[in-house]
Amino acid sequence: MLNDVCSLNIEGHKMLAYVAATSQRTVLEKYKMVVASNLDEFLQCVLIENHIKILANLAYDESSFDFCIDLIIKCILKKREKNSRYSNHRILISFFHIHYSGTNASSEQKLKIMKNLITSDEKTKITLGLEMLEAALSIEYYPYTYDFSFGSHNRDGGYKAKDLEEYKAWYYGFLNYSIELIVANDEISQSVQKLLSGKIRELCRNGLYIEVVNALKKIREKIYWPSGFIAINEVLRFDKKRLNDHELKALKEAKTLLSPKTIEEKAILYIGTEYSSFTRRELPIDAAQVKAEELGAKIATRPKSLYRIVYMSTTNPNWLALSFGRGVAKKASNHKDTWELIMSAYHSVRKEQKYVSILCGFIQVLYEENIVLCDEILNKMVNDPNMKNAYMRLQTSCPIDGAGIKRLKIAITSDLHDM
Repeated sequence: MLNDVCSLNIEGHKMLAYVAATSQRTVLEKYKMVVASNLDEFLQCVLIENHIKILANLAYDESSFDFCIDLIIKCILKKREKNSRYSNHRILISFFHIHYSGTNASSEQKLKIMKNLITSDEKTKITLGLEMLEAALSIEYYPYTYDFSFGSHNRDGGYKAKDLEEYKAWYYGFLNYSIELIVANDEISQSVQKLLSGKIRELCRNGLYIEVVNALKKIREKIYWPSGFIAINEVLRFDKKRLNDHELKALKEAKTLLSPKTIEEKAILYIGTEYSSFTRRELPIDAAQVKAEELGAKIATRPKSLYRIVYMSTTNPNWLALSFGRGVAKKASNHKDTWELIMSAYHSVRKEQKYVSILCGFIQVLYEENIVLCDEILNKMVNDPNMKNAYMRLQTSCPIDGAGIKRLKIAITSDLHDM
């Protein structure tokens, strides 16, 4: 049986699980031999899920963790190549929580695995690494199982912080790595900003106020982080009664530090963050739209700032982006040059799903003030396969005249654009 683990049937897998429970080192060595000699065949196993479960049990010991997790990752990534909906990775992600992880591996071991995935050039690996980081920063966690026994081995849930100092050290390590990724200010940075901002309230509610505030200060030294500012507002708004005077003072200082200081930072806060839930609470709808248009008018004369905000808005849905785009168009000194800058930022985003509200706002005003250029842009766009997810939104953002009807007929019959 151990000589051919790749072709085992269901009964064979049951026997392998039994042998693994009674002779862990023997089975682990066999897996190492299979990986060294015939990894591709192993990854093609029909019942690979059963191997994942056995490897997960073998990963309990610190000494075997690295090998087992590396092989589980390879199995999961291989399955995802064949089936994008394959998501049998809850077992894998559970290893990266602070408690009930099912392993005694150290936080340093787990951080090393994350880094290898996140620094990869492959999107699936990066996504998996970020899921691990999110798990490591989580506190409120319900494991997929509370039964960690393996055969006759009656095990506990694995690693558990011995005291408050060790508990804080765990989060300190992963917060520091998050800071490192965020200040890089690249595409991964955007994902980690969103991830960490979603954890700030949870971390604060569990006694990690000072660690969070220190992390925010380090990030602010390098970049402006609007979602961090919004998250701190959430803590102060909903959890103020939980805070002692020292914690309240620290969070208020963090809020002041993170607040926008320049026109560009204000525009990023209002336009560059997802959905802009902050502005929905801070201002009435009409006032927020006027504010967004005013910011667009001020940013229109600042090419670098405009490029950055268009880039951010293209990756995040935001209800004020349309008004911002209108403001840019109204104050642009040269509509054609400004449009080319906007499109340069738009095309630089390497994502399939892009948001085009700024572009729509610009086109709305362009139709009113420079219809010749508006027609020229839309005529070019209707034949551009790179705009298949955007053209219909842009065309319908302004009145549909005779020229617009002709373009829509072309779009409908050409199969270039999504309807």
